[in-house]
Amino acid sequence: MKNIMSLLCVIFISTPMFAQFGDYYLTNNTFRLGQKSSSTAKIASSYDSTFKKNGKLKEVEINKYHVSGKLIYKLSDNGKLETYYTLYKDSLYQGGTVLHKGDTSSVWQYTFNEESKPVSYFWAQKSIHNVKWKQLTYYDEKSRAIKFENRNKKDKLKGYSTISYSEDGKIAERKYYWKGKLESVYSYACDSKGEPVKSANNIQYCSSKGAHADGRYYVTNETIKNGKSQREVLTYSPDSLLISYEKTNVKGKLLWKREYSYENKLLKTMYVYNAKGKLSRRNEYEYWNEGYRSNLKIFKGNGELVSQVKTNYDWLKQ
Repeated sequence: MKNIMSLLCVIFISTPMFAQFGDYYLTNNTFRLGQKSSSTAKIASSYDSTFKKNGKLKEVEINKYHVSGKLIYKLSDNGKLETYYTLYKDSLYQGGTVLHKGDTSSVWQYTFNEESKPVSYFWAQKSIHNVKWKQLTYYDEKSRAIKFENRNKKDKLKGYSTISYSEDGKIAERKYYWKGKLESVYSYACDSKGEPVKSANNIQYCSSKGAHADGRYYVTNETIKNGKSQREVLTYSPDSLLISYEKTNVKGKLLWKREYSYENKLLKTMYVYNAKGKLSRRNEYEYWNEGYRSNLKIFKGNGELVSQVKTNYDWLKQ
């Protein structure tokens, strides 16, 4: 489906040179950190290292987070030096920018209504005044999203989607249009195939739950397209920890599977298997005493280390 993007939100900042929002600032159309009080700031940092086959460092990515867990700064050094800044106010995502070798390459911003629901989003190149694409969101009297519009740089409508709800308030159907033509219909009712529409994709989602005798339970998600089905099965422990996930193709053949192990209810290891049941990836997790993740190592199935993410929190006693 063309250019139909997920729900996003925006605030338009008209001050061209300097604007202050909470603890962060916008300077020269670029979002930069500007904490009011470094003594009370609680920033988490992560260092994501990617390795080549010979174990040599290939790329380093530095991320900084607000105490709320939201990403506010990202630096990627892969020979191109990409830097990302994001802006929040009252826990709402306001926007961000991407720098390429120090120069602004793209900017995005969001606006909200009085209920703090997203109503618009736009993406621009090099400057907030050079808008290339934007999305508008509309709500019904119950504050439920019912329509999304996608417009180009000339504010011309290119595509849109609509949402209808069942009597119990759940999403019943989504329809996607592009240049006035209906392209896809998504149905979320297990007992209905959705409305047949000529020259449009009809896709049905169905979800069901079940339980095993030992207390484990599972959720089955089925996607039906053109009469063919794909299925996902998620299995949980009695205390609601995800212990396995598997996906099958339209013929019921296993595509891949993930298994999870825990220690003190914290994820310890994740194993990923391919369609032949062969181990293709292994993730190992370590934590600070307070339960925050301190280290993640990603290995290939043969045990080769691919990448490592180390995370530090300045408010934790290390």
